[in-house]
Amino acid sequence: MLKILVAEDDRNLARYYEMLLGQWNCETIVEHTGTDAIHRAATFQPDVALLGVVIPEMGGVEAA
Repeated sequence: MLKILVAEDDRNLARYYEMLLGQWNCETIVEHTGTDAIHRAATFQPDVALLGVVIPEMGGVEAA
């Protein structure tokens, strides 16, 4: 099972990603800030991270 971390501040879009990736049997965790995504990545250890470019506290580029 592919583990995916989604960092997106638009809650509707984040929910859509979670639903879509769930249909593809991916284990998905959603965070809404760059800082929270960094902290979650340390414990979740995702295979892939989908990061919004402009998200609170730390942008996706900086988080990557």
